[in-house]
Amino acid sequence: MDDSEQSLRKTGSSTSATSHEELTNAIETIMAVDRARLSKDESGSSFERIYSAASVIIAFLDMLKAERDGMLRLAALLAPLLDVLFMDRLFELRRTFHDMAAAFGQPDDAVALVCWVDHILARLGSTSLHLLKTASVRVDVTEDALQTILKHRDDSVLHAASQLPHSWEDMITLIGSEHASPAAVRLALHLLYAVYVIKPHLSGASNETNKCSPSRSLLHALQSYIHRRHDSLVLDQRVAEAMAVSLFAAADMALDKAEQSPFRPHTQATLLGLMHAALPPLETGQDVLSPVIRPQPQLTALCGCGSTVEWSWAIWDDERINDYDVVLRLTATWLYHLGSSDSPSSWGPPLLDALAKNPDAATIVIAALLRRAKTQALSSRILSDDVTDVVHKCTQAAAWLVNACEDIGHGLCYNISKAASGLFVLLGDTAGELKVKDIVIELLSYVPPNLFSDSISELSREARLNLKNRLDDKLRALRKAPVEWTSSQRRAATQLLQFITLTSHAALAVTTCFHSQCLVSFFKQVIAWFASPEAAQADESPRLLQALLTALLIAEPSILELDMDRRTHSWTDEDIWALAIDFKCHGVLTKAAFASFVIASLPRRKCDALWHAMALDCLRDFLFELTTLQHADEDETLSMYARMVTMSAIGNLVDHAAENTGKSCAFLLCTLPADSRGCTSGVHAVHPMDGKSSHRAR
Repeated sequence: MDDSEQSLRKTGSSTSATSHEELTNAIETIMAVDRARLSKDESGSSFERIYSAASVIIAFLDMLKAERDGMLRLAALLAPLLDVLFMDRLFELRRTFHDMAAAFGQPDDAVALVCWVDHILARLGSTSLHLLKTASVRVDVTEDALQTILKHRDDSVLHAASQLPHSWEDMITLIGSEHASPAAVRLALHLLYAVYVIKPHLSGASNETNKCSPSRSLLHALQSYIHRRHDSLVLDQRVAEAMAVSLFAAADMALDKAEQSPFRPHTQATLLGLMHAALPPLETGQDVLSPVIRPQPQLTALCGCGSTVEWSWAIWDDERINDYDVVLRLTATWLYHLGSSDSPSSWGPPLLDALAKNPDAATIVIAALLRRAKTQALSSRILSDDVTDVVHKCTQAAAWLVNACEDIGHGLCYNISKAASGLFVLLGDTAGELKVKDIVIELLSYVPPNLFSDSISELSREARLNLKNRLDDKLRALRKAPVEWTSSQRRAATQLLQFITLTSHAALAVTTCFHSQCLVSFFKQVIAWFASPEAAQADESPRLLQALLTALLIAEPSILELDMDRRTHSWTDEDIWALAIDFKCHGVLTKAAFASFVIASLPRRKCDALWHAMALDCLRDFLFELTTLQHADEDETLSMYARMVTMSAIGNLVDHAAENTGKSCAFLLCTLPADSRGCTSGVHAVHPMDGKSSHRAR
């Protein structure tokens, strides 16, 4: 059979690109083979079909190895070959063909039997390793040297395949054996890793829901393997050890929660040591937040696919554990390689899936990373782009966790709030840092006000942070003429207004974070910017206006108490009404903010019929937009709230005007759309003839 195998190998190597249909048919052919009839097939038709199917599979695997840039795209077709049932059938046929070959040989022949199944198994093992190396660092070598290396490796892997056991179930026993060939054990690990880690990753199915998930016996075999001494200077051995860790994670996660992690603490210390060995040493100036940009294959085996990272969160869930930084470094590298921070759709779904597996454990590691990020930002004025990318995703994860987990511990939530608030104060205004601060604002809005207030108070007592002076510096950085503000500065101004709103909403005195003089000057500058010609064209105007109206609504009473005289000479309510009316308040939140500001400012101002009429006309337009399909893409609850606030503002305007001018606003009110007049209860309708107000129910 040796000559036929050489022919098969040549045929497979020379076959052109294999289609998905051909590959599917080849798999179905092999699955349908009746082993009982093979020895009785005198015509050889069954052997021809098997030979043809094997040639297609080998051609496909050779094509994968030959690909470089397109390998990861083609790898999706690999999943059917890694199915447990298909692997089981391959081993059954391998035993049948070995038995047939042995029957033709002499009893005293000492030869290694190699059949077509061994070629497929060898290629599957090499393909799993090649996948990791394709996604890792590439080492430039000459073509001749590369071919020599590949030829030697193919021969050694094929020899290892001939030493594999005769059944798929016995592969586990091989891993735990102390007497098996190291090459055969590595190949067994490659195949098991491909089936239980790569295959679920390619098909999008986790081992937790896979009926062919790894068994508890695999955990015992892996335990025996990882405790044996190995020559870790060999790259293939380091990759095999990393695969063993990922397999251990997959097998442990496939168990019931009550049965997980039965090997504490010795095995876990060994596993953590193997993970540590897969990480390169930290370079000068690097921290645990610094991701490995170009990971070696052993690190890719840990965090490239599978659930090893998420599993590590649950196993090592205490920062006091020795070498806990390994978990943080692995998480930082995993976050970095999830996808570009410019494209949340690429990394958002896998990150959400990982957080959902064990939110409590995820919260612990995310909180630890945020604290490290705050510490690093405090010691270095500028974070590298790579670290900023990690911090961005980490902050988004924290926002999702705090928003979704109502039972999150107060201690963890407090730590997250303190670290995130510190990051807001410390980060600059580069594009990446502005993205992080946007997420920080979202995150802090989910934190209970009392915890946010406590965290800010604690930060204000940190002498090294110097909270108030740093925030004042941010306000002073915007002291140039508002007309000269760049896009980044307008965005930074928006974030500062949002932060002011959050601190005021948490019942914090504004003097905790800002000096009143700087704060009033900042508000004056923002209001003045809307009078500039640039405001009408700037993309940031709608969001900046929304932030300004909300900040004035929440924080202005505190500012009035601190500096009434300076505020009086800085802006008036008419100034705010005018800029809101001029800019039409795009967006549901901005409309609701203006309506709320109208309600809040009416009691403290004298009636001006013209301003009342202009505001009422503007609110009428808002109500018309809110009751039509112009905001159909907005959240229904938010739209309903905006309609209620707008109707309330209209009613207050009419009442306030009627007390002083009688019919000054009546005619405008009766021009409201019919649907708008009846969309909420408690609306004041004024008859166009007598101007008398009457309460109108829904």
